[in-house]
Amino acid sequence: MKRQALSLLAGISLAFTLSACTRILAGGRASLHPATPPEHAAALSLAQVTPASDTSTSELGRDRNFTYFDMRVGNTPQERRDALEALNSVPDSSGKIAYASRFVSALEFQFWKPTLDTPSHREYLLALSLEEVFTQTKAWIKASALENIRALGAALHFVNLAQEGALRALPGTPETNLNLALETGLRAKDQLDSGARSLETLRESEKLVSKNESIAVFLLRVRQNALKSLGLSLAMNSISETEDQKEAPRDPLLQIFAPDFATRDPSQIGYIARIFEYAKETRQFLQALGYDPKDEEALQKILARLDFEPILERENNPVKLEALKRLRDSLLP
Repeated sequence: MKRQALSLLAGISLAFTLSACTRILAGGRASLHPATPPEHAAALSLAQVTPASDTSTSELGRDRNFTYFDMRVGNTPQERRDALEALNSVPDSSGKIAYASRFVSALEFQFWKPTLDTPSHREYLLALSLEEVFTQTKAWIKASALENIRALGAALHFVNLAQEGALRALPGTPETNLNLALETGLRAKDQLDSGARSLETLRESEKLVSKNESIAVFLLRVRQNALKSLGLSLAMNSISETEDQKEAPRDPLLQIFAPDFATRDPSQIGYIARIFEYAKETRQFLQALGYDPKDEEALQKILARLDFEPILERENNPVKLEALKRLRDSLLP
């Protein structure tokens, strides 16, 4: 039965491909009056950098550190091209997520240098990166390469270590990522539609997301489904069945599965929970702005039938128990 469920899970992506690509530009909103990390294990092998010097160091030392960033990062456009080429050719979803993360990590906004450049230039780099992402997504849509889009969606939150290191030189300046940029832009579009803001007050990145609203929403819809699929594929290795279920196999969509995490430590369980939390945050964001999150029905049916109560009752390790409760809660509406 577990093998049946895994086979079904593998087929979900194909089924979603056929339906999702026909509604990319038709995902309107129900209402315009609404009242978001451990990274993927296979994520990034690029730009392992040392922290930038703080503001009390000399200009010479600071420049030396940023030059070191540039030497370690290399040619970012070429890195993105290489990542996309590999993403197109690798067949498995985990490999695609790894290369999508490398692509995201090599976008120009990740390498803004706060002690040497202006905030307006960071905004320029973010808008430039969004334009590239939208162009690439449209190309994948045209080619019906939804698995590539799913991988990109799962990696939207990725922050390059170069950005983390550089921002230590300017305390108080927040990190940014593609997921945040999309959400911020869609909030701005909602405020623009309601009259709360004017077009002149929008930043360039917000204008770009507003202009590409349908693609931005599509990316977030795909993201929340792709992350749930990823989380379930990891959790499936810990799914058990009762003896009665083994003796009388049924449709896996109607089956109630009891997770068995006996061999998993709390950090591994927490990792799976965080993936589902990312999905839940994106889903709730879409709903808050009046967008239909377009849940994959087959996937939702499987998730709704995961039964955590037996393992919660048996678990005596308080740390592991908390991790299991976190995982259970990440799957609640």
